[in-house]
Amino acid sequence: GVWVRETRHAIGEEIRAASAVADQWLQVLIAETRGDPRGNERLMEHLVAVGRVRANPFSVLNSPGEVLYSSPPSTYKAGRVAPDWFTARVMPELGARIYAAGDLRIRMQPDASRATLDAWDKLVAALGWACALLAVVWLATRFALDRALAPLQQINEALARGAGGEFDTRLPAYRVRELDMLARNYTRL
Repeated sequence: GVWVRETRHAIGEEIRAASAVADQWLQVLIAETRGDPRGNERLMEHLVAVGRVRANPFSVLNSPGEVLYSSPPSTYKAGRVAPDWFTARVMPELGARIYAAGDLRIRMQPDASRATLDAWDKLVAALGWACALLAVVWLATRFALDRALAPLQQINEALARGAGGEFDTRLPAYRVRELDMLARNYTRL
């Protein structure tokens, strides 16, 4: 829960910072092209040349609301998305901004999908490392237990021979105190 909250906050901060840069750039661009007779044309040229500013794609709409231009999709990790359930938990709510540019409107919609995908990739990598660590711990524990309990096979064989009437088996001393005590008592018996 803490990781999800902090990740959501970090993604929000990253997107807000990128949006602030895009906001400043758009405001300067709109101001520069405002009085120019080729203003709309220059504005469109700049927007098409830039495409998007980090996590901020643009749409340019005319007066009736028809879309004249939309930013191309991000090429960063293209074609990949984080699962919907994960995105719902870490994606901050981001509202679109509308800029008036003469008879055009520019819509900037912050897009945190790439940052969310980065968070997903980090989570998957961390879980992968955790599973690998658990496997190593399991193997080490299994090896340690097999080694520690190996004398039980020898003790079991001695008990089976004793049950069959063979009482000449002597067990060695063992490093594990409890097993050594059992072996001494069997040998004494």
